[in-house]
Amino acid sequence: MMRSAVFKGLAGTALITGFYFAVLSAVSGWAFARSQFAADWYWIIGLALGCCSHYLINILPIIGVAGFAALIAQYQRELFLVSLGMNVLGIGYLVQKLTVFRAVDNNTVRHA
Repeated sequence: MMRSAVFKGLAGTALITGFYFAVLSAVSGWAFARSQFAADWYWIIGLALGCCSHYLINILPIIGVAGFAALIAQYQRELFLVSLGMNVLGIGYLVQKLTVFRAVDNNTVRHA
């Protein structure tokens, strides 16, 4: 079960990273996509590991919101930081819920 979860997590990370490269390459070219990844790889991989939805920003120019995308681009690093913080909070919340669930499940098994 743990291997399955790890595999799914790595597959999701690969898919999100592939989506990142596909969108940036389609909008601005392969060289730009590589340069952006080289400049911000630690943010991108960290967020891909958390499967964050901030990647929607990458498709805004495609759907005609170029002005909004330009505004958001000015605060890209801040958005990365907020997204990572939200991922950490979400992981902490899920770990807490899992701990409670396991405690209740273990207690139920003992009394059955």
